[in-house]
Amino acid sequence: MRAPLDKKLMLKALAAFAGVVTVRYVPPVTRPVRHRLITSVTGGGSLSMNPSPPTDLIGYVAGTRVYVSAEQESPAHTFEGWGGDCAGTRSTNTTCVLAMDGPKKVNARFKVTLTATAGANGRVSPAGVTAHSVGSSVSVEAFPAANHEVDSWSGACSGSGKSCSVAMSGDRSVNVSFKAKATPPPTATPPTVDPLVARFDTNGNGVIDKAEMYAAMNLYLYPEEHEGEDIPTKVEPYRLIDLYLFGE
Repeated sequence: MRAPLDKKLMLKALAAFAGVVTVRYVPPVTRPVRHRLITSVTGGGSLSMNPSPPTDLIGYVAGTRVYVSAEQESPAHTFEGWGGDCAGTRSTNTTCVLAMDGPKKVNARFKVTLTATAGANGRVSPAGVTAHSVGSSVSVEAFPAANHEVDSWSGACSGSGKSCSVAMSGDRSVNVSFKAKATPPPTATPPTVDPLVARFDTNGNGVIDKAEMYAAMNLYLYPEEHEGEDIPTKVEPYRLIDLYLFGE
């Protein structure tokens, strides 16, 4: 049976073999605290940061002061205001300063544009480029020239009504075209009917024939036999003969 090893002898042997053993203390690496900045834009604009966001997406070192600037896409895209952690900044100030003492969120609101145009023979209102808040609704009305009407809408509108409502969720454009009104066919003027023809034309052919002339003359010659009948007494009997012979 093998005897147990002496620990002291083992330590001496190791020390003799390895030389002097030096123990060094290596402190842990301390990483700086970082916070992320999340930005968003509503409407027609963009945001820039100074200093620029870290490319590693880890975030800014805690305590960093970040200048966030709102930039319009065009003069018509008016800046309206801030949201998120910049909500307390005045809307007239296009720069917001943030102290990165924690995670931050920033939103910038810009107006969006509506471009409305009209074809020939009419106009539209509002016309040209106008600015509106995101989420608003704009009524666009067409005004045709005389003897014209709306033909059709295109772009953000459709149909052929006189007006159109546009939901401003972003930049929008509309156009309206016009066409001439259809000319109604001329109203036919009924022919003038001679009162005698109307009275004595019993067969409805529009003229006085022989039998109808005799019947009419009988009314004039023997009115006593036709008591109670409608006899046009203001027309001379020869007019009946003219109507029969010449139709006039």
